[in-house]
Amino acid sequence: YLLLPEATSEIVALFGGLGLSENAFGFFKGVFQAIGIFFSDVGSWRFWVFLLVGAFPALHMTLSKADVKGSLSGIVIVLSAFFLTDSVLFFLGEAALDAFTRGVLTAGSYLCMFLTLSLFISLVAVGASCLVKLVHRARHRQPHE
Repeated sequence: YLLLPEATSEIVALFGGLGLSENAFGFFKGVFQAIGIFFSDVGSWRFWVFLLVGAFPALHMTLSKADVKGSLSGIVIVLSAFFLTDSVLFFLGEAALDAFTRGVLTAGSYLCMFLTLSLFISLVAVGASCLVKLVHRARHRQPHE
């Protein structure tokens, strides 16, 4: 938030105005608009600092075998929590469900921005690795004089 306050405010306002119970396709439109808002600040120094700060943890994340094995029980717990929450909100009313869904979408858009950032950093890393490999091969194929 401190590095991209305008983008954060726009994304919160974007999902705050959605009537999700009437417009199910507004979700997909909102997610793509949130990604567009995130990348609209490319010319700002704050975006590049955010990108650099986001790159540090993104480049060092790996899943161990224990993480993968334990993920099934985590998925069951998350799905159970969603089912319980949706059931309670259904009985509270449509307004409560809309408000909760807007909050989840706002948090999800932040997650989507970080995942997009991680994908971008990974693609740059793969491209740089391929470039280094090509240069290395080209140097070793030339005859030395």
